[in-house]
Amino acid sequence: MIRLSMLRRYTIKATFLCLAVIVFAQLLTRCTVLTHKGEKPFKEDQINGILPGKTTKQEILLWFGPPLAIARKGKVMKIPRPEGGKELPDEVRSETFLELFSSKHELTGYHRVYYYHCAETETEPVYFVYADRAEKKLFIDKLWILINRQTGVVEDYIFRRQR
Repeated sequence: MIRLSMLRRYTIKATFLCLAVIVFAQLLTRCTVLTHKGEKPFKEDQINGILPGKTTKQEILLWFGPPLAIARKGKVMKIPRPEGGKELPDEVRSETFLELFSSKHELTGYHRVYYYHCAETETEPVYFVYADRAEKKLFIDKLWILINRQTGVVEDYIFRRQR
């Protein structure tokens, strides 16, 4: 009789200990943000700091680093896949990016579109006693910047955030 009650106490203690460990692990790993190598999340002050007609190409490179792709008339861009992907890069006609600005600007051979892309995955693990799963959210920021290579000045930009 005494052994049975001791066994029950140990079983109850072990169960509570396992539940405490699971809850503690969930609190520690509540949110994980992953970005593709070489890409940084875009900050609002950086985006708002782009002033068409004033911001220079050098400032853009300083703030955002090298672009993922540069579009110019008549060229095909190779846009790399996210880190870890073994597939070949996507090939995109530069005119696809140049068309974004064609309604507001008369584009010349001096115009370039710098393309930046940031993708983040936010994961919230959910733990159960017998199994676990994770809820994932995908956040994508895309930035196209029209630069006149002759003047070295930004003429326009488009920023899109998908949440």
